[in-house]
Amino acid sequence: MCHWTQREYGCGHNCHIAAYWCNSYRLHKRRCPTEIAYYEYRTSELCFRCRPRQVTPQHASYLKSIYKDLCQRYPSRNWEYILLLADPDRKNLTEGHSMGNNNTRPLS
Repeated sequence: MCHWTQREYGCGHNCHIAAYWCNSYRLHKRRCPTEIAYYEYRTSELCFRCRPRQVTPQHASYLKSIYKDLCQRYPSRNWEYILLLADPDRKNLTEGHSMGNNNTRPLS
């Protein structure tokens, strides 16, 4: 059986990480049922989903180039959420920024 580590974070989320792969997995690449062998409590940390994102200038320029390309290829769609990823501090946030939703309006 594969052994798993369960990590519990301060945000309330947890994740399972393989601590040991059994021989069956090594041969067939099929995971065994999850058997928690170890527990880690990281109450002073946030999980990767809850951590604030840090966007480097290179990554921001890459996201902006993707935004321009998508706007040219598919002008009828709303790609505003890509700009929000590039610059999370933008003041003109919009509602309904899901893909394909054109009915957007600025938040007050």
